[in-house]
Amino acid sequence: MEKVEGPASIVSAQEGSFRLTEGSAMEIILRYLNEVDRAKSPQRACALATTIIAEQTRYSRPAIFLYNPRTDSLELTAYANHNPTAERITRGKGVCWRSFASEEIQVVNDVTKDPDYFQDMLDTQAELSVPIVWHGSVFGVLDVESSQRDCFSEEDVRFARLLAGILGSVLSHVETETQFRKNLERGKMFRANLIKAQEALNRALEETNAQKGAVEEHARIQRALIDVSRTLFVCRDARQLYLLIMEILVRELGFPTVLVFGRDHREAPLSCQASLGIELDLEQESLLMGGSGIVGHVVQTLEPYLCSDTAQDPYFDPDDYGTRSELVVPIRSGDFLWGLVVAIARRPGAYTLRDLETLTLVAGFMSVVLENIANLDMLAREIKLMRFLHGMVHELSGERDNRSIALRIIALLREAFDDMLVTVFDVREEGGRMEIFPMASSGSMEEAEGLWRDVVLRPGRLFQSTVAQAATSRKVVSVPDTDQASGYVRGHSDTRSELNIPILHGERVRGVLCFESPRPRTFTQDDEELFVILARHLGALWAVNDLLDMTELKAMRDGLTGIWNRRFLFSYLEGDGEDLVRRGGTLTLVMVDLRRFKLVNDTYGHAVGDEVLTTVAAFFYKRLEGVGFAGRYGGDEFLIVLPDKTLEEAERLVEELGRGVKELAFSVPELRTQANFGVASCPRDGVSIVEALRRADERMYEAKRRGT
Repeated sequence: MEKVEGPASIVSAQEGSFRLTEGSAMEIILRYLNEVDRAKSPQRACALATTIIAEQTRYSRPAIFLYNPRTDSLELTAYANHNPTAERITRGKGVCWRSFASEEIQVVNDVTKDPDYFQDMLDTQAELSVPIVWHGSVFGVLDVESSQRDCFSEEDVRFARLLAGILGSVLSHVETETQFRKNLERGKMFRANLIKAQEALNRALEETNAQKGAVEEHARIQRALIDVSRTLFVCRDARQLYLLIMEILVRELGFPTVLVFGRDHREAPLSCQASLGIELDLEQESLLMGGSGIVGHVVQTLEPYLCSDTAQDPYFDPDDYGTRSELVVPIRSGDFLWGLVVAIARRPGAYTLRDLETLTLVAGFMSVVLENIANLDMLAREIKLMRFLHGMVHELSGERDNRSIALRIIALLREAFDDMLVTVFDVREEGGRMEIFPMASSGSMEEAEGLWRDVVLRPGRLFQSTVAQAATSRKVVSVPDTDQASGYVRGHSDTRSELNIPILHGERVRGVLCFESPRPRTFTQDDEELFVILARHLGALWAVNDLLDMTELKAMRDGLTGIWNRRFLFSYLEGDGEDLVRRGGTLTLVMVDLRRFKLVNDTYGHAVGDEVLTTVAAFFYKRLEGVGFAGRYGGDEFLIVLPDKTLEEAERLVEELGRGVKELAFSVPELRTQANFGVASCPRDGVSIVEALRRADERMYEAKRRGT
């Protein structure tokens, strides 16, 4: 596992130039993202992180230790709010090393009970250690000590984990830039060596004329190789590189029949990228890359191979081209195979050791260029992903509607990844049963719902789908190539790769992010990590919105009866009620008053009075289900709302409700109650709902005076 080189110096947070103001954890993270782009070194990025921890958790004393492979130890890089005595933690020592070695968060609520704890500050009572990890590389540990036991909340842990992830990304970028500079220096070294070789060749030309023809040819190749290096090192696209190298091999170096195999990126499979003098169909390409023959031997050994006569070569597999000479050179970077250059001829002895050396040099150039392209692409992608997450958190932080959040997420993803189909699924679990249905899609929502209904929801097929597998397992489910996946339930016919990310909050699965691509093996490990972070943010936002909705809903309920309260009734009348009337609909209102309710309280006590109110409310709730709803208007008065019901229909319903109220039984056997009703309809009894409500109230009091 790769590690960042150890820090050159220790930076105190007080020494840094970054100071953050008070604010929410999300606002602080956004500020950190903005500030860390201007950090010139890992030490400054670490100092900013410790400052944020110190300001975010009042009783915490943060420090960051980065791993130094030369000393095989964790070395103190930055700290805040205290002066650590331990500047180096050796292998196997302390909670920090345990977090680093296991790559897991360590929460020690009482350091006296942890056998691995070693004393740093005298009053330390609790310790939190978070590994700094990015893309499988462990860079060090973010450690927080506190003078209070049991002080670290789940929010503190999530905040520290997110901060450590961002810090890991920054350290990864530093490592990537360092590697990129090394690769550039390697390229310069290649060019310098070639120039020296050309100079040596020129001196050899002056010393002898006997071998003039061979030397001139060698010089021509060397000059061509120098031109090749200049041309290749400005190339920034892998496919363009393969086509360019094919043109150079034929035009500049004189190879008549050449095949170039390669990858578009590190995760892509080997395939034929360019050819001249020979054409391969898919079956022939598969046979050639199948692991046998001279090509298969080079793939296994990663060493160049020259076959001067295929009739006498033990590795050669007979082909349809009459091949008698074959030269195969790997394009490799360390133990990683980027591709192969294959030259063939129909006569024996067509290629020499000089040809082998030439192709080996060309393959070396290609490997350096491909590594540079990969590093540049990775760096650009990391920057793009960080900006995407930054923009996503910024745009969605104030959104209250979960479906609107899903639609905005899809819009952001479409801007960043325009070659994917993205669908957000809502997952609901009630009574041990799971329901899954599409919530939003970057394609046609009607098509998404139709495919889900007609293909996936057929009997016995729901939990065979990858979406359902991600929801039930709460794990990422990836299908690199749907054509090779046994039992894959296909929705869209052109889907070749699919990635499903569960949207989780705590232990609850709230949804699934489904990504589909028409190309196989589209989704990389980087994509998966990004989408997992995105799903976590989405799950948290949904959970917060649901909590707010529950709080608002609770505020709309009557505390005694459990039915809607006066606040909700007026909110409905001013909103949905007005809309209904404005569209030409009818809204009928029924005011209800319980007869002689004060006498019930005076005779039997307020507990029985409350029983009467809750019993009547429960009766109204049950009887009005699917017809309308009732709310407590105040005291012993109720308001019944009947959308799209005429005055005549409401009056018939009122008669039934009046009989039902009379028949209600209570804990006092002899107690019975009756109700007075007043009915009015809008717009029949008033051009506005306010007028209709006043008319219903008047009619209720008229009924109360009549005693009917």
